[in-house]
Amino acid sequence: MIRRAALASVVLLVLSTATAWAGSAPAVEMFNFGFSPTTTKFAIGDNVRWHNGSNLTHTATSNLFNIFDRTVAPGGTSSSVLIARAGTYAYHCEIHPEMQGRVRAHMLANTYTGTTATTFVLRVATVALPAGYVEDIQRRRQGSGSWKLWRTTSNQTVNWSPGNLGAWQFRARLRKTSNNQATGWSSVIAISVTE
Repeated sequence: MIRRAALASVVLLVLSTATAWAGSAPAVEMFNFGFSPTTTKFAIGDNVRWHNGSNLTHTATSNLFNIFDRTVAPGGTSSSVLIARAGTYAYHCEIHPEMQGRVRAHMLANTYTGTTATTFVLRVATVALPAGYVEDIQRRRQGSGSWKLWRTTSNQTVNWSPGNLGAWQFRARLRKTSNNQATGWSSVIAISVTE
């Protein structure tokens, strides 16, 4: 009886892992000398999966901060990585440096619509930032054209209580404070503030 329960638990674990793997994780195809798509967009906390259908070994190696470095064997194998902080991360293949790509992880909000009485919680990371790193957050009124630095934080979330109505856009990037090296800006999220 105990063996059957243990076997059933293993089967459920394998099935749930397979289901999660086949889910909505953004996928990047590696072919002989390129990535497709070259830019992949998703939310922080998502896994990005590189699938190598070519006959060559490739890597997906981040250009900054050693965020990820995956070697993917040829012949249909895959490797994934969780991107936990907002920003655009350029990466390349160490073996074939002409192969370049970007992953763009946008921040999240507890809600994307509300009133001036709403406290919006903006999440820029799903795990604590390492010492010496911050997230820079820019904000602009939709249609205004110019981005302005709104906050810099070492926290995973920031609160925003809007004073004005309108459509607002936010984006973020990860920055190392000792040398000011930074990722690119994340994809934009939009928040609508109504009466």
